[in-house]
Amino acid sequence: MSADSPVTPPAQPSAQSPSQKGSSRPRWQRILLWTGATLLLFAIALAITVGVVLNRAEPFLRARVVNTLATRFDANVQLDQFAVSTAQGFAITGAGLRIIPHGLEAYPPVISCDRFAFHIRLFDLFSERHHVRLVHVDGLRITLPPSADRKGMFGTSSNSASGQKSHRILDNKLYVDEIVSHDAVLTLIPTNPAKEPLVFNIHKLHLTASLSRPSLHYTAELTNPKPTGEITSEGEFGPWNEEDPRTTPISGNYSFDHADLSTIKGIGGILASTGKFSGPLDHLTVDGTTTTPDFRVAEAGHPVALYTQFHAIVDGTNGDTYLQPVQAHFRNTWFTCQGSVVRIPQQGHRIILQISMTHARIEDLLWLAVNSSPPVITGAVRMNTGFDLPPDPSHTLTVAHRLGLKGNFIVNGVRFSNAETDRKIDSISLRTQGKPKDANSLKDKDGRIIPDEVDLPATLSANFTLQRSLLNLDPGEFKVPGMDATFTGSYSLDGQRFDFSGNAKLDATVSQMFTGWRSMLLKPIDPLFKKHGAGTYVPFHVGGTKEAPKFGLELK
Repeated sequence: MSADSPVTPPAQPSAQSPSQKGSSRPRWQRILLWTGATLLLFAIALAITVGVVLNRAEPFLRARVVNTLATRFDANVQLDQFAVSTAQGFAITGAGLRIIPHGLEAYPPVISCDRFAFHIRLFDLFSERHHVRLVHVDGLRITLPPSADRKGMFGTSSNSASGQKSHRILDNKLYVDEIVSHDAVLTLIPTNPAKEPLVFNIHKLHLTASLSRPSLHYTAELTNPKPTGEITSEGEFGPWNEEDPRTTPISGNYSFDHADLSTIKGIGGILASTGKFSGPLDHLTVDGTTTTPDFRVAEAGHPVALYTQFHAIVDGTNGDTYLQPVQAHFRNTWFTCQGSVVRIPQQGHRIILQISMTHARIEDLLWLAVNSSPPVITGAVRMNTGFDLPPDPSHTLTVAHRLGLKGNFIVNGVRFSNAETDRKIDSISLRTQGKPKDANSLKDKDGRIIPDEVDLPATLSANFTLQRSLLNLDPGEFKVPGMDATFTGSYSLDGQRFDFSGNAKLDATVSQMFTGWRSMLLKPIDPLFKKHGAGTYVPFHVGGTKEAPKFGLELK
C-alpha cells in the first residue's frame, strides 16, 4: 500500500441478537432463574395438591371417625361439625358429637362432647389405619342408663376377649395414644325415675396408651356427689373386656379431700381419705384410711376426731362394698367392724355391720350419740352389736332415726356424772352392805351430799336394741357392792328421758340399812323381804330426766 493511500477506520461492533445476549448471562444467574421458576411451579402444584387432599380428606376422615365410633359402641353416631386445616399442622376439629347405642334411643346420648381436636400426619391419610398421638376433648358428657339397660351397649369385638390390641384407645381403624378431657360429666341414671341422677363432675381425665402395656394409664380429678368432695386418682385401666365388662381390671391410688359429710342427712364433718385399689371392676380390693377431725351425729351435735383404717371389697359395677374389716377410733375408744354396704334397687344402699368394741369408753359413745352434756355415766365398756342402717328413699329421715342396733355390752367402773346421783348410789351401796353409819356420813346435818373420795366400783351390763332413736335394755343388770339389780327400760338418744324398773337383791336386811330406833323398828319386817337368797329383795325404779333423775327403792 502506497503512502498516499487513505486510512480505513477500525470496524465498529454490530448490534447483538437476543439469543446472543442470553448466551452471555453469567451461569449463577441462569441457575437462580431456573430454581425460582421450579419452586414457583412446585408451590403451585403443592397448593393444588393440598387443596385436593383437603377436599378429599375431610369427608374421608369424617367417615373414618364416625364409622370407628359406630363400630366401637354399636351405636348411631351424629357429628354436627368436622373440619380439616393446615394452619397449625394437619389439624382436625369437630363439634357436636353424640353417640347413641342401639336400643338406648330413649335416653340421652351415652357419650357426647362439645368439641374435640387432634393432629394427624399427612402420610397417615393414605394408610389403612390412622395413628393419632393426642386428642383434646372439651365438654365430654357420659350418661349411663339404669344398669339393667346397659347390657351389650358397648357392642362386641373379636379382639376384646383375648385383649389383643385393646390397649389402643378406639382400637379399630383409628389409633389414639392419648386423650385429655376437660370438664367432663358422668351421670348415672337411677332405676327409680323419682330419684335424682348421680352426677360426677370430672374436671380432668387423661388416658394414655402404650405398646409396652395392655392397659391404659389414667389420671383423673373429679367431684364426688355424696358425700361431696374432691377425688384425684392415678393408675392403670384395662384392657377393656367388652364381652364381660365386670372383669376389666383396674388399679391405682386415690385421694379424697374435703368430703362434706353433711350432704348425708343426719351426720356431719369434713372427711379426707387416701388409699389404693386393684382387681377386676366387680371385685376391687381397696385399702385406705380416713380422717374426720369434726365427725358428729346431728342429734347429739358433739364433734369428735374420727380415724379409720379399712380393707374392703368393692363391686365397681354397682357400688356394693364389703368391709373386711374397718378399724376405727375416736377419743379414748377403739372398735372393729365388718359387713356390707349393698344397693337396694329403687331405694338406695343398706349398711349392715357387726361391731366389736374391746377397748372403749361409755362416755365417748354417749357423747357421740346422745344430746346430753356431760354424758350421764362414765366407765370402760365392752360391746358387740349388729348395725343396720336401711336406705331412706324419701330422703327425710335422719341417720339416728333409721339406725337399728342389737347386741350386748358391759360397763365396768360405772360412775354417774351428776354428783348427787353418784353420791346417792354410793349411799345406797353402803346401806345395802349393812353400813348405814358410813352412808349417813355422806350427808351434812341438812341432808346435803358431801363431796368425798368414796368411789365404789359399779358394773352395768345389758342386752339392748335401738330403734327410732330409743334405746331399750332387756334385761339389764346393775351391780355395786351390797346390791345386784336386774331391770328393763328405755333411754332416749336425745337424753331427755329414761325409765327403768326392776328388782334388787341386797346383802343387808331392811333393819341393817338403818341406825338407831329405825333399825329396831324395822327388825320385825326383815323376814318379809328375805327372798331369793337375798337379805332384802325389793323392786326399784329409775326415771325422770337428765336434769332431774329419780332413783329409789320402792319399800312400800
